[in-house]
Amino acid sequence: MDPCVKGVRIACELKKIKMEYRLDPTAHQAQDFLDKLKGCPGSANVSKAEWDAAIHRLELLKNVVMNPYSHPSAPNIPKQEVADAIAAMTVFLDLVAALAADTWRGAVLLR
Repeated sequence: MDPCVKGVRIACELKKIKMEYRLDPTAHQAQDFLDKLKGCPGSANVSKAEWDAAIHRLELLKNVVMNPYSHPSAPNIPKQEVADAIAAMTVFLDLVAALAADTWRGAVLLR
C-alpha cells in the first residue's frame, strides 16, 4: 500500500473516524478521508492548528499538483511542486506518527 494512503487511513483509524462501508475499499477517494480528517480535534502530541494546516496543505496539493488538468501534460509538473508535495506529506506522516504515540494501538498500526 502506498505510504501516503496508509498514513491517511491510519490517521482515520486513530481518530476513530467512521467511514461509510463500501465493498471495494479502494472506492473511497482521498477527499473522502480528508473531509473527515478536517474536523478532528488536536491531541496531546498534535495541536489542532498543526493538524488543520497539514490537512489544508494536503488538500491544496491534491487539487493542484496531483490534478492532471492543472498541468498541460503530466510529465511537465515543475520539480518544486513535487518537492512541496513530498514535504507536505512528510509533515502529515510525522503528525500521524505523533498521534500514534498517544496510543498503544497507534504504535501497532505504524509497524
